[in-house]
Amino acid sequence: MRTNLSMFRRCSDSLAMRFVESSAAWLVQDSTSTLCWVPPGPNQLKINFEVAIRQSGSYIAVSCRDSSSSLYTAYMEQIRAMDPLLGEAMAAARAVELAQSHQWQMVIFETDLKLLWEDISDVNGQPCWKIADIVVSLRLAFKAQSTWSIHWVPRKLNQQAHLLLNGLLVSIFLAFSILVVFLRLFVL
Repeated sequence: MRTNLSMFRRCSDSLAMRFVESSAAWLVQDSTSTLCWVPPGPNQLKINFEVAIRQSGSYIAVSCRDSSSSLYTAYMEQIRAMDPLLGEAMAAARAVELAQSHQWQMVIFETDLKLLWEDISDVNGQPCWKIADIVVSLRLAFKAQSTWSIHWVPRKLNQQAHLLLNGLLVSIFLAFSILVVFLRLFVL
C-alpha cells in the first residue's frame, strides 16, 4: 500500500510540474542558458521528442539530428491527450515507431520528462499507471535494439523538438486567423 501511495505522489508531483511546462511549451524560452545540445557521435542519430498541451488541442513533435547537428527528420502530430505525462509517452512511442520504420540502428532518444525516463529505464520497476501500457511496449523496443538508449535531459536541452512545436502552434494560429478573415470578407 505504501509503495502505491509513494508512486501516486511521484506521478502526481511530476504531472503537476509537467502540465505547467507543457502548457507553456510554445512560449519563448530564455536563450541565455549555458547549457547546450551535444550532437551524437559518428554514425549515430539523436531523437528528441516533446508534447505541448493547449486548450485547442495537444501536439507532439519529434526531431532527429545526425552527428553534424543537421536535422535528419522531423515529425509533428496532433494527439488526443490532455495529460502531459500521457502526451510525452505518446511522443516517445511515436519517436520509437519512426526509428523502427526507418530501421535506424544507433539511436539516442532524449526526453525532458524525468518520470518517463525513469519508468522506461527501470525495467524491473512498476511504471506510473497512466502510461504503463506504453512504457511496457517502449521497454520491449529498447530491449530489442541493443544500440538504442534513452536519456533524460533538462528541458532547455530539448529545444529542437520544442522549436518544432512552437512553429507548428504559431502556424496553426496564423492559418486559423487567416481563415477567419477570409470567411468574414468573402463568405459571411
